[in-house]
Amino acid sequence: MIKKQTFYDSDCLSSFLIINEGNLLKELFHEINIPSQVYEELTCEGTPENVKNNLQELIKDNFVKIVDLNAGTAEYLNYRNIINGNLYKGCRIGKGEAAAITLAYENKGILASNNFKDIKFYVDYFELPLLTTAYLLGILFDKNIINKDEANSMWNKMIKYRRALPESSFEIYYNNLYKKDYDDFGKRIEF
Repeated sequence: MIKKQTFYDSDCLSSFLIINEGNLLKELFHEINIPSQVYEELTCEGTPENVKNNLQELIKDNFVKIVDLNAGTAEYLNYRNIINGNLYKGCRIGKGEAAAITLAYENKGILASNNFKDIKFYVDYFELPLLTTAYLLGILFDKNIINKDEANSMWNKMIKYRRALPESSFEIYYNNLYKKDYDDFGKRIEF
């Protein structure tokens, strides 16, 4: 089990929810956290019903916890600086991403997000451990929770639902990028 608190952005969590595999995350975590901004993104109009339903089930099971940023606190100021682009060359990112980054940093936790291009500066700046959908599938495979065929099948379903993944198949990712992801950000994660 991953020991540190983990804060999910909507893109990473929805990759599992959209293919009805959110329960797989229970194999790696006791619980996961989502900022209230991410909850709003995942439950807004236009979000597929199975994503909403799968999320509600995980909340009902006390596996997903919704976390608020409190106005007037240092963490809220950090959040505002991130969404306003004050920390990185005027680069603004979404509220869900910014909240997950802030909470991961303030709680000495782990960030779970797929938008590496958008968040790379913050991952490096705050020295955050990072989990991506691709890397999580690699961990599940390494721990023999899923096999290669299951990983490839999930990967293909995620691509079908337009989830951004770094390679065309899990097998290619695992053979070419998984070790690099570990070296770049995965080694910061304790099991």
